[in-house]
Order: sequence, then C-alpha cells, then structure tokens
Amino acid sequence: MKTEPLLIAIIILFHSCGGNDDGASIKSTNQSTSETVVNNIRNGTGITGEWEQANTVLDENGNNLLEEAEMQKPMPTKIGSYYLKFNSDGTCLVGEMKFEGTYEVKEDKGQQTIFIQSGDPQRLRIKLLKTNEMVLMPSGAPGTFLVYKRI
Repeated sequence: MKTEPLLIAIIILFHSCGGNDDGASIKSTNQSTSETVVNNIRNGTGITGEWEQANTVLDENGNNLLEEAEMQKPMPTKIGSYYLKFNSDGTCLVGEMKFEGTYEVKEDKGQQTIFIQSGDPQRLRIKLLKTNEMVLMPSGAPGTFLVYKRI
C-alpha cells in the first residue's frame, strides 16, 4: 500500500511538533519556576551572556508571580540595571556604564538569587529563566519584575 508511508510521515510530523512550547507561558508557581531555573543553570543555558532590559512590570495583585495580564502592562520607564553581562568566570558588567564586578548565583530563602558585587551591590531573585528571556526581582523592590532579553 502506498498510503502507509504517507500516513507514517504524517504521524511522525505531528508527533515531533507536539509539546514544543518554548516556555511561552509564564510559570504560575514558585516551585516550578525555581526548578526550571536550577535546571537551566545546570544545563549551561543559564545567565551567562549579555542581557538588556526590555521592560519593568509591576506585580498588580501582590502574589510575587509575573502573570500574562501584568506582562501586557509594562511601566513606561525602566528601573534597575539596563544592561547585564555575566561571564562564565564569575565576572560581570553592570549598567549602562558597564561597571566591572563579580557575581554568584546561589539559593537564598528557597529561590535562586544572583548576588552582584559592583559599585552598588545587588541581590536579584531569578523568577524566570529561559534561553532568551530572564525575569529578575530586586530584593529591595518586591513586586517589581525586571524583564531582560538576551542580546
């Protein structure tokens, strides 16, 4: 039968396309987000590289989770470091002036946190980490999400 190879090809095509969600939906629990962050750091797809802040989003309902409805309403101005570069040797560049510093990622109060030592020390909780997107929450500004894109 000539239809069998075609049918098999169609089944393989649909099977390979299924479940290819590039993380488009935002995680709704801290536990699954934290597990994703740990796995991304361990798998080498972590924070190493250059990042530019795309926008700043406020947590409108106070649950410390970035939700799709909140993502649709970014602040008109950005706060925090507009530029971050994390090198694999633990050094970094921070801000528009690209101040040199060091960083370390470790667990703090049950969440993966970036500790940056540069001019003004920073502690940023990693709320979401994907290949080309990272969402951070400054410890000094709970309810504020800094959304970064990899450049």
